[in-house]
Amino acid sequence: MVLLPNLEPTGSAAAEKLPSPHLTLSTAEKSGSKPTLFLIFDGMLPNIGSILETLYSRLADRVRYAGVNAGSETFQPILCLFNENELVGNGVLALLFPSDSTTVLAHGYRPPERMLSATSTAGNRISMIDWRPAFEVYQEIIKEEYGIELTADNFYQYGVHYPFGMLRANSEVIVRMPVAIAEDGSLFCIGEVPENAILVLLKSPAPDENGCIQGLAKTLEVEYGGLLGRRLLSFYCAGRRMHLGDGAELELAILAKASAVEELAGAVSLGEIGCTQLDGYPMFHNATLVCTAWGANES
Repeated sequence: MVLLPNLEPTGSAAAEKLPSPHLTLSTAEKSGSKPTLFLIFDGMLPNIGSILETLYSRLADRVRYAGVNAGSETFQPILCLFNENELVGNGVLALLFPSDSTTVLAHGYRPPERMLSATSTAGNRISMIDWRPAFEVYQEIIKEEYGIELTADNFYQYGVHYPFGMLRANSEVIVRMPVAIAEDGSLFCIGEVPENAILVLLKSPAPDENGCIQGLAKTLEVEYGGLLGRRLLSFYCAGRRMHLGDGAELELAILAKASAVEELAGAVSLGEIGCTQLDGYPMFHNATLVCTAWGANES
């Protein structure tokens, strides 16, 4: 376990600090197995995606990647990471899970046909969409498609229900929750948005829409060869919980029943880290559930 406070603002500088070679590779290389590098970041870091990219360039697929963000749902900076000696912010806690641990994540969003371009961005700040102020475009689309008069005053009320999705080349959707507006009309998201990224405006799904939770449980069952008698550690995105309200408890109940685990426990998170394919490229996500099992398999 390694706790690193006050990471530099650039991804390359931060990734050089973690993880130390003995943390990540000694066990894996001796046994020929792949442990999971589980990372808990301060959710207010604006460059987590860049840190993951640089980390992957150093370690590639010698480990599996997973993790979550800690912090406050007010999205104000707080000291949120600790060990027995210190309480810190703007950092990361890195842990190594054993090679028999697999982490699975899912969100259930489906993209609409209308696409936009993030024509000017900086870290987690979107300044321009299609060469216009980002909030102005966001307002127009929500008015046109959902009949909602969005203002700076009610923005936070609606942002969790209508997040952005970044489209990747394989048609995968990476969710980005807008959480704040700047005076110049820029939007701040949880997670970086690369310049010229292709964006869509998403409508948050209903509980277990598109079979999201059932599919998550099935994937876990396949990866672990059955979940009977195991316990399930689950992290649930704060934005997803805010959108669904009581539906969040329903999704967790569906997950517990569908997976047939002995016990389910976890925490609310501010963004999640994982791979949509086993041993794939680590990405920073919003609005997902992240799950990993432990304990003996009694199936």
